[in-house]
Amino acid sequence: MMLGPEAMEKLRQEVPGRLYPEEELLVVCPVALAGTVQLVQKNRERLSPHFAKGFLWRAERLAEEYGLASAGEGHDARTLEHLAASYGATLFMPMGEGGFLACLWKAAEASQVGLEADLRAVPIRQETIEICENLSQHPYRLHAGGSYLVGLTEGERMAARLRRDGVQASVIGCVQKGRRRLLYSGSSARYLDRPSMSEYWEVPEE
Repeated sequence: MMLGPEAMEKLRQEVPGRLYPEEELLVVCPVALAGTVQLVQKNRERLSPHFAKGFLWRAERLAEEYGLASAGEGHDARTLEHLAASYGATLFMPMGEGGFLACLWKAAEASQVGLEADLRAVPIRQETIEICENLSQHPYRLHAGGSYLVGLTEGERMAARLRRDGVQASVIGCVQKGRRRLLYSGSSARYLDRPSMSEYWEVPEE
């Protein structure tokens, strides 16, 4: 189902930039860091019987350890955006509610393009995966504040530069013509669905 003109205009105001066919999709910083931290904070008693205290302590500090600031002085969103611009990025989009998948869909829909992305290439912490499994949460729909989606033709070069600076970054796929949007995980593939409000980040109570 396509968005109407008013909804499309609103979406395009939310998406900073556009994706174009043959660009690469780059994800900077592990996704779902902010959501993982809040899951731990809101569900500590529920998680404690299943995970060591040290594991939960580290999980609660994921945003500090693996966000941009962890790479040292001068690493922040503004600096990253300027770096992306120097590599010719046409889209620089902070992630947030709805997580990685919502961000990916919004960027593609606002740009009216297709894409292919490999979920195995998306940077994500093992702590996030294990906590989400325990709480029956979808890690790629978890709040992803502190992560960024970048569209550019030199994604691998920018990713290599960031990794040299200690920032986790990976090219996860490419932009294509048309509207087919496929997510791969090993030999399986599925379409990228439009996010619904019920799929946006919800933290289960203890």
